[in-house]
Amino acid sequence: MTSVNTKSRRPSPCLVRLASPPPLAGTGAFESPHSDGISSQSASASPPNLSQAPRAEATPRPSALTLDPLLGYALLTMAESAPTPSTPPDWPTEFASVITCTRCTTVDSSKLLRDNGEHIPQPGYIGARYASTRVLLVGQNPGVNTVGLAAPDRVYTAALRTLGRTPNDSTFKALCNVMDAFVPSWPVHGRYFPLAECGLTLQDIAYCNAVRCRTVSNTTPSNRLATNCVTAHFQHWLILLEPCVVVFIGKWAHDQCRAITESMGIPSAYMNRQRSLSGAERIQNREEVVRVVRSTRSSR
Repeated sequence: MTSVNTKSRRPSPCLVRLASPPPLAGTGAFESPHSDGISSQSASASPPNLSQAPRAEATPRPSALTLDPLLGYALLTMAESAPTPSTPPDWPTEFASVITCTRCTTVDSSKLLRDNGEHIPQPGYIGARYASTRVLLVGQNPGVNTVGLAAPDRVYTAALRTLGRTPNDSTFKALCNVMDAFVPSWPVHGRYFPLAECGLTLQDIAYCNAVRCRTVSNTTPSNRLATNCVTAHFQHWLILLEPCVVVFIGKWAHDQCRAITESMGIPSAYMNRQRSLSGAERIQNREEVVRVVRSTRSSR
């Protein structure tokens, strides 16, 4: 009912080191119907000083023996090219590589939503104080608003497209500014993640989806879409962000990504959102996630 992996991770603390521009103050997107609620913490908090984060040991090569055969080769190849402490992430480029990704097409899945307008890949979000907590939330995929995009969402997707076309300090900062106003409306806590109970605010966490693209009528992404996105982006972002704990929002995201977090020795848990759960089981699951997050943070 509650899956928890508290496998010991390597002793070195997490690594996120930003090059130019200044550390991000909050970017990315989560607007999925697979979650709801949001913590309306100040989005104007100071940017995270990730450049002061301790250096990490070299990232160990994931073991293909623990992975699905379809993922194994791709993950090992990505591990070979993983950034090291001497290669700080270029966040404008990292975000743009997600936004402009064309790895998947409707040939892979007829349910994929991709166009040059509102349906573009969404990179993720890094809170201003993420460096002090290293708590990463991982959802399924961005949701579709069936009644059309709200005005803030249209501004947000426009900023994403601009950054995708011209990844530089200026366009990245423009996206950050848009997110300062947009992030507090995201549905990322409440029933689906106990943010306050974990002693966290929105500024303390990072968030990304296992699949970065929307799907028609919010259908579950196909296995092909999941494999493509997880191998192209998810593991790479784990290397960049070095989370100390990962909480999956839903069992689907957990099942798609768990092999990678386990291979990297990252403790994880998931919010079980199955409708068949009783009220008592939901409370138990919620309490277990809180315990895992708090215990991981206290052990740092």
